[in-house]
Parts: sequence; C-alpha cells; structure tokens
Amino acid sequence: MSPRRWPRVAAFGGGVVTAGLTFAAVRIGTACYERAVAERSAATIAAYLSIAAPPDRSGSDYNLAQLLIQARAVATLIGSSSLEVYHRTAPLVHAVAPPLSPAELERLRREQTTGWDGGTALAPLLDREGWEVVGAVRVPVRPLAVAWLEWGLPALLLIGVGLAAFSVRAIGHAGLERRALVAYTVAALVGGGAAYVDLRTTARRATDVWLKETGALVQEATTHSPGGLDVGDVATIVRGGALVPTDVLLRDAIPRRQKRGAVAAVAVRMGGGRWAELRTQAGEAATGIWFLCAIGLALLGPAGVAIAARVAR
Repeated sequence: MSPRRWPRVAAFGGGVVTAGLTFAAVRIGTACYERAVAERSAATIAAYLSIAAPPDRSGSDYNLAQLLIQARAVATLIGSSSLEVYHRTAPLVHAVAPPLSPAELERLRREQTTGWDGGTALAPLLDREGWEVVGAVRVPVRPLAVAWLEWGLPALLLIGVGLAAFSVRAIGHAGLERRALVAYTVAALVGGGAAYVDLRTTARRATDVWLKETGALVQEATTHSPGGLDVGDVATIVRGGALVPTDVLLRDAIPRRQKRGAVAAVAVRMGGGRWAELRTQAGEAATGIWFLCAIGLALLGPAGVAIAARVAR
C-alpha cells in the first residue's frame, strides 16, 4: 500500500469501527436495562405471592390450590403470557410448560438470589416464613426499545459510514474536503444522539414498567385481608424502591417524575380511602455516562478523517 493511501484506508476503517461500536454500546445498554427490569419483576412477584397465597396446614408452605390460582392471577394482572411460577419443579401458570430443572432449584435453595436461565430471570420463591425455597418465579426479558429506533439507528449509522467514505475520497480536494468532513461530523452527531435517545427511552420505559406492575401488585396485595393491609404489611413487595403513605392529588396509575427527574413515582390505592406513593430512582436520570459514550464514539470517526487529511498533506 502506498504511503498516500494508508491514512485514507485507516480513516475509513475507523469510521466503520466507530459506527459498529456505537451500535454495540446501545444494544449492550438497552439489554442491561431490560434484564434489570426482568430481575426486579421476578423478585417482586415472588414477594407478592408470599402475601397473597395462603399457607397450607403446616403453616410454612403454601396451599397449592390457592398458589396456583394466585400465580395465574398475577400473569393476568400484569399482562404477561410468558410469566411462569413453579412450586418445587412443577409449573403452575402453564400446565404444559417444561418443569424447573432440579439442578436449578438446588441452586436457588443454595444461593437464594435471582439468577438467569437463558433469556429469563429466575427468582426464588420462599415459604411463608421466608426460610426455605419452595419454588421459583420466571420472568422473560421484554423488549423495551423504541420501535422506530430499532431500524432507524442502523440506517443513521450506515449513512454516517457512507459519508465517511465520501469524506475520505475528498481528502486532497481543497474545496470539497472541508464540506465533506462537516457533513460527516453532523451525521455522526445525529447518529450518536439517536443512540443516546434509544438508550434513555429504554431506561425510562424500564422504570415505568416496574412502577406500573409493582403498583398493581401492591394494590392487589392490600385486598388479601378482611380489614385491608397497611403500608408496612406490603412494603416487602417493593424491591429497589419505597412505598410511602401520602395524600396525593393526582390519583391515577401514570408514573411521574419528581426532584427534577431523579425520582419516578406512581400513586397506589391502599383501600379504605388511603393512598400511598411508590417511588424509585428514575432509570433515565443515570444515563449521563451513556450520552458521553455515544457522542464520544460517534466523533471518533470524523476525528480519524481529520487526522488522515493532515497526514496526507
């Protein structure tokens, strides 16, 4: 390769690599948020069942018939057809579903932490006394990314790669070189911005999904007592958040942001005219590092072309 060509080849290769890294970073980030909400949902459902399902005669394990009813009711309540609840290794929601493997049940008993089995989060279902693992809750990962960005982001990145090739070819042409580099830089910034919007929207959706599902479970849990349950009785359902008694003015199930977007909250009816507010950290409030990552990766391509142009001169 001639000394004049290698800077151009390296610059174009760098543009392709940075576009690929930007796309990979977005996919990794969205996958992290989707997996996190699956883990939280599995643990939340397991905690809810420990309140909703009555005990058997021994008082420690669950009444199997009532546990089956409550497991299917949860799947209907949160609108998840892929949710599965196991008692020991037997599936309860879908009778024809594969059973839980004995090795996985043994792992849950040993570690008592939420783990992963393929693309699903698997949380231990503890007995009524909270000591022994008697089953599990399986929640699959759900796609939360914006539909148009699923295909729009790759298209924007491909446009950036095309402009990278054009700007590399324009090196050495005084009038065209600058305009081509400016166009490539703008396209790279648009692609990086779209990548960040994709990530931030996924983080926001993950927070809202957890708030809505947990709020519905908390509200349902308060009905499992003749006199109704108080905030302290159902607070164990909330994992990674807080349930606070409050007199709210906006009594609906629409998540809202507080403290300049740092906290997400939703109103929950506790029965008897009582209300509580379910709060958690807003996922999108912690995406600043992803913004720097997306924009920084996007600008590496134009920077490489600028360096190649300087070397060529």
